[in-house]
Amino acid sequence: LAEESGGDLGRVCDPAVVARVDLPPAARQFLQRPDEKALGADLQWLRASGARLVLWAEHEYPPQLAAIRAAPPALYVMGEVQALKQPQLAIVGARGASPAGRAIAREFAGALAQAGLTITSGLAVGIDAAGHEGALAVAGRTIAVLGTGLDRLYPPQHADLAHRVRAAGALVSEFP
Repeated sequence: LAEESGGDLGRVCDPAVVARVDLPPAARQFLQRPDEKALGADLQWLRASGARLVLWAEHEYPPQLAAIRAAPPALYVMGEVQALKQPQLAIVGARGASPAGRAIAREFAGALAQAGLTITSGLAVGIDAAGHEGALAVAGRTIAVLGTGLDRLYPPQHADLAHRVRAAGALVSEFP
């Protein structure tokens, strides 16, 4: 889409450009009826936060995600955008995991990160956090996929973990 628009973000929503590009339905709908006020606020936040907006058709968009029909039209990324294209393994599980379960998740994540995989999880308490901690303990790469916008970390007690994940990989959300 960026190529079709000649790099001009103002032309990205041009109906003729949108019609020529194969897009997932959500992306097409987003571009056909953009909320100008919300877009302006998002762009202002992006500039101030240092986050990056990665559009579905851009080279940096993760190919595994782009391949699904309901792929988000855009991703908001803080940290290393290239981490999204690395081989990944998701470690997710119970928020109320036992201490033994969290220890096993940390151990697996550490071993897999040492083997070169990027550990991807959701930043939630329990197994998700243990996966990130395991990767971080061995200086591995990790990605946190958030169910909120990047300006609203959840859970809030994981602000320090989010900061460390961002430094070792990326924080990602499909939400502005």
